[in-house]
Amino acid sequence: MSSKKCRECGREVSSEDTECPDCGARLKDRSKLGCLSGIVIILILWWLGFYYGRSYISNDASSDDVKNASMNWQDQDNSIVAYIKIQDYVKQDLNAPVNVKFPEIVEKHSDYVKRIGDQKYLITSYVDYENSAGTKMRTRFIGEIQQISEHEWNLISLYFLKG
Repeated sequence: MSSKKCRECGREVSSEDTECPDCGARLKDRSKLGCLSGIVIILILWWLGFYYGRSYISNDASSDDVKNASMNWQDQDNSIVAYIKIQDYVKQDLNAPVNVKFPEIVEKHSDYVKRIGDQKYLITSYVDYENSAGTKMRTRFIGEIQQISEHEWNLISLYFLKG
């Protein structure tokens, strides 16, 4: 049985393990090509959705109708933006964090972000950082955030979990 190092804590773990027994980090292999492929696929799907979404609007619609139909923020799933916005609130609440690192959102945002309606999002995730004493820390958190206009977000709640 072969072993590999955990990318989070550096401990030797079995190649058959799916989680590090020491820190609990997931142990799936990530290749840069896989991440790049994911980004390319997302961009292609976005472009196709934008292009074909506009073609369903009738030909006699005004340009304002087209603009409003394709850019209504209230109808969009802004999970990725919600995840990025909550990170700012988490950083503000941590005690002088250094080297802050959140899980990557592109590969598995559905694991961390849940849209609960009315442009509200529930985020359950963790952050790795060094505190002011240089100690490496992992803190899990749960937050609820709501988009209140196209560019404005409101923090509803943020809880840091112990243990």
